[in-house]
Amino acid sequence: MELIVSYADVEQKHHGGIYQATNWIYEGKTDGEHYFIIRGKKTHPKSIHSKYGTGSQRIDWIRNNLDANAELYRTEGKHKYLMPLNKKMRRKILPLHKPYPK
Repeated sequence: MELIVSYADVEQKHHGGIYQATNWIYEGKTDGEHYFIIRGKKTHPKSIHSKYGTGSQRIDWIRNNLDANAELYRTEGKHKYLMPLNKKMRRKILPLHKPYPK
């Protein structure tokens, strides 16, 4: 193992202060994910797929078959931090370093 990757969840109001204090390398934010709000509950598309099969992850299918008021919900993305475990890996990923978020 040469690298540890961890995330700070913006949805939980986290910015990675602990990672910053311990000198992790900040790579930036991930792309957001999408979920569905079905009967008031945030549900991951994979959960829908495993229960209902292919094609069930479309909002129109969900509205027609599960909840007429279902909504699509997109997350903002998470802060991504990297901790190299040796000097070689540190040199390799250091160019990815961006300023820490506040």
